Amino acid sequence: MNSINEMNVIRQNVKIIKQFAEIPEFADLKKQMKQSILKVDSNLSDYEERVNQIVKESKYYKSIEEVLPSFAKEFDALFVMVLKDFDLSPLEFMLSTMESIASGNISKDKGEMAIGEHLAEQFIKANPKVQKRK
Repeated sequence: MNSINEMNVIRQNVKIIKQFAEIPEFADLKKQMKQSILKVDSNLSDYEERVNQIVKESKYYKSIEEVLPSFAKEFDALFVMVLKDFDLSPLEFMLSTMESIASGNISKDKGEMAIGEHLAEQFIKANPKVQKRK
């Protein structure tokens, strides 16, 4: 599969997961998963690991995994992020930039630079906790 097709497959699978989340029985499973996540102390050093474990053990995860087993396996971290409603705008920016590289609209170096700058802007410069550590 070429890179543009792979990016489209990622987008399609994300869209499918979001559509399933709107079906009442899946929405209930998602709500149960989120309630379990809320019980985890966000100050724990292994908070993200615990949350990811809750997601992977949830009936919501297992139900969606049955529908999209190859996506869940190949893109495990992304699969978990989608189930947790993680902001996927950086992913969309990255996929769009990678498509521009693959189609020859921009160079690989410029594309990688743009992705790095976008991620830095979103996760480092916009995060006051990171700036205080300096």
